[in-house]
Formats: sequence, C-alpha cells, structure tokens
Amino acid sequence: MIITVFTPTYNRAHLLPRLFESLVKQTYRDFEWIIVDDGSSDNTAEVINEWDADFPIRYYRKENGGKHTAINVGVKKANGELFLILDSDDSLPKDSLEIIAKQNDACSSKKDCAGVCGLMAHHNGERIGGGFPAEELYESSLYLGYKLGVTCDLLEVFKASVLREFPFPEINGEKFCPEVLVWNRIAVKYKLYCFNKVVYYREIGRAS
Repeated sequence: MIITVFTPTYNRAHLLPRLFESLVKQTYRDFEWIIVDDGSSDNTAEVINEWDADFPIRYYRKENGGKHTAINVGVKKANGELFLILDSDDSLPKDSLEIIAKQNDACSSKKDCAGVCGLMAHHNGERIGGGFPAEELYESSLYLGYKLGVTCDLLEVFKASVLREFPFPEINGEKFCPEVLVWNRIAVKYKLYCFNKVVYYREIGRAS
C-alpha cells in the first residue's frame, strides 16, 4: 500500500462526513484511512460505523492525550509507505492522492528522501501563499524556510518509516506538541520532493 491517510479527531463527529466524502471521490484507490479518536465524548464511533467504502477504514480509540500522541499511534498502525495527516475539519481535492503517489515516484530511489510536499488551499479553492520558487524542488524544509523564504502553507507527506524514526515526544500531562518540532528534526537528516500543486483543502481562518 502506498498511502495511509491519517485523521486524529476529538469531538468532531459532525465534520467527519465531509472528509469521508472527499476520500470517496479520490481518483486514486491504493490507500487506507486510519482514524484515531483521542477520547471523544460525542458520537464519533457511531458515525464511522455507518460508512461503507471500497478502501480500508480503521478506527482506534485512545485516552485523550493530544494530537501528537494520536499521530504516534497512527504511525505505528500504518500500512502505507507514505503517511498523510488529514485533520478532521479539512478535506482533499479529488486528485490529491493520485498526484502525491505520482510525485513520490520521483524520490523513491533517494536515500535521503523523507517524502513529498505540496501546497494547501482553502475549501473555496484560494491557494494559501505563493508556492515554491520553482515548479519542483528537492530540499529540506529548513532550507525552504530559512534560505528560500517559502512561507506558504504546505502539506508535508512523510514516509511512515521516517516518522517512526522521529516520533513525537510524549510527556505526562502535556497535551500539545507543535508538529514543526519533529518536522525540523527530520529536516536535519532528510529532504522533501516539493511541487507546486494544491493537494489539501483547509478551513478558512484556521491558524497555521
């Protein structure tokens, strides 16, 4: 399997159907969807149990510990080569997974490749930020930010093996860990294959 789509969720049952529909419409089918419920008190499980799809959907429930702990669980469970984090209030363009799988072919032979990186837009199609200075780049995320000045919202799709190498730190009582902490650690060792195509829709007004 090439892609694991992963969704961490907490009391977002009302938003998950839109996300599900965006996956049903994907033009690429070699993927699974893993949902980790971070201790929701709503009807998340009931909503998921109503779905019927031609791709695997695996649901796991855990004690509330924060998004970063849910990601660690999802990475351990993933069967896909690539691990795409899809938040519960977001969605994917219908050709997103097809584009990601195709772009992954370009870096699959590179030993220092951590995965691929595309662009984000709002659900209305408005791209967030200006994109990359070239149509395709092979650089670390640190180089993109500090040397090239790339500031747009990016979708980093890492190899599951890389995320297993760099798990999120878990501290008792701490329910937040910024993703950039781990992404920067990865960037010291690995690069991303970057492309100027929108592969992710996010909610308008949500902080980066």
